[in-house]
Amino acid sequence: MNTVNATCTKNGYETYTCHCGDSYRVTLYATGHNYVITEDVAATCTTDGYTRYTCTRCNDWHDNVHNQYGHNMDNGVCVQPSTCTEAAIYWFSCENGCGYGYEVQVTEDHSVYHVAGEAVAATCTEDGLTAGVYCNQCNAWYEAQETVPALGHNAQTVGGFPATCNKAGLTDGEYCSQCETWLVEKQEIPGGHIESDWTPVYENGKLVKEEKTCQRCGEELDVRIPFV
Repeated sequence: MNTVNATCTKNGYETYTCHCGDSYRVTLYATGHNYVITEDVAATCTTDGYTRYTCTRCNDWHDNVHNQYGHNMDNGVCVQPSTCTEAAIYWFSCENGCGYGYEVQVTEDHSVYHVAGEAVAATCTEDGLTAGVYCNQCNAWYEAQETVPALGHNAQTVGGFPATCNKAGLTDGEYCSQCETWLVEKQEIPGGHIESDWTPVYENGKLVKEEKTCQRCGEELDVRIPFV
């Protein structure tokens, strides 16, 4: 008997020969491959995977390719809020767990959060402020208010007048025309006669009377005749 073994893809045969010289052949049919999984590589977001099947009989093999499935990005997380001058930063990550991510900067209009800081006029004695802009989102001044130093008084002397025997007088005062305030009030100077002490009056060396006069106008205010 002569045997040619079948393979996975080709038939074999067995030849039988009689001692008389006659012979016949029996076909041995191809066995077909016996594939088993020898490698299994998973696909990722960016690379293909495959499953390799290898024949245990002839080592023939083929791959079943698994296509890459791409990133599955989340909706992003704000890692740095925006300010009036800087963009917000959002980080986007792949939810497949591959570690891939990227950042996106988003400029946001903060003018809707701005409120005016009103100017405060400086006075003679108190500082003022310039106008400013405050951002309620940043909790900070977008345009800071500046201090305006106090102006100081614009003092002017307002003259008084002396008192007389018939009328009261007034001292000088100081008035600020800027804030319309008296810095030094005028004070009343009382009027009326200023009586002197008794003063003797002599004529020809003889005491004729004693009198009191006004030290302001000289008018005789009182008189008495000494007892002789």
